[in-house]
Amino acid sequence: MIAFLILAHTDPEQVRRLVDRLQPHDVYVHVDAKTEMGGSWDGIAATFVSDRTAVYWAGFSQVDATLKLLDLALSKGTEYQRIVLLSGACYPIKPIRELSELFETSEHLNFMKYVAVDESGHLPTLIDRTYFRDGIMPWRAVKRLPLLRHVERALRKVLEIAARPIPRKRLEGWEPLHGSAYWAVTHECATHILETARSAAGAKLKRYYKHAFASDEQFFHTIVGNSRYAEESTGRIPYLGRGTYRAANLHLVDPSLAKWFTETDLREIRASGMYFVRKVSSDRSVALLNILDQT
Repeated sequence: MIAFLILAHTDPEQVRRLVDRLQPHDVYVHVDAKTEMGGSWDGIAATFVSDRTAVYWAGFSQVDATLKLLDLALSKGTEYQRIVLLSGACYPIKPIRELSELFETSEHLNFMKYVAVDESGHLPTLIDRTYFRDGIMPWRAVKRLPLLRHVERALRKVLEIAARPIPRKRLEGWEPLHGSAYWAVTHECATHILETARSAAGAKLKRYYKHAFASDEQFFHTIVGNSRYAEESTGRIPYLGRGTYRAANLHLVDPSLAKWFTETDLREIRASGMYFVRKVSSDRSVALLNILDQT
């Protein structure tokens, strides 16, 4: 049995379709707290996080939401074959049984690649500068008054500019690592991640990454890469240039990170050898999804 963790922000019809495609495995979903969960989310065959986090792009809130998903999945007591993190805009390229076969033939392997931050020219700036990517005003007020959204963005930018001359001190005892936000780990490794995050050392790591940029591409990789599970992972790869797509684990990700895949991309998708494609949606990608459903 696999546990799929889904970080969703919108498009309940795409999430519903994704969840259906992941059956008969257990699926856990976190929906951004800023998203209204009306009737369109009803009947999705997944377990939803009730204590939702307001999620912001490149913010630590992404880590917080993922930790809530891990906690929910592990609290069930099932010894999962793997715990796989997806976004609501992901979709299987191959039948899920082929993913299960991959995990069976690599019993203890964690699919989490990463590079050493200090081997690149630009990655250190993601942690050596102070960022304010999460909301600093009550999100309900910002949602109710759109003008506050512009005020908040401007205020965050001012704070980041003001903090830029002040270098951040590196956290001792950890080698900072960076990789793709989407991964698949063993039950044992997932337990280690959650236990570390709850420990005194993990509390320091959380405070450190709270004001980093895109901490979800670093926090989990740093925990795994600085543990004994590094030896049981796809692990460290050489830094070959900008782009987290280079460290993709099971996903086909466009280098732009912004492209929405459609049926015109089918040849590239098939040739990738990957198990998931990101990004797709219920409106732009419906023809592609119909084709993939036939596999």
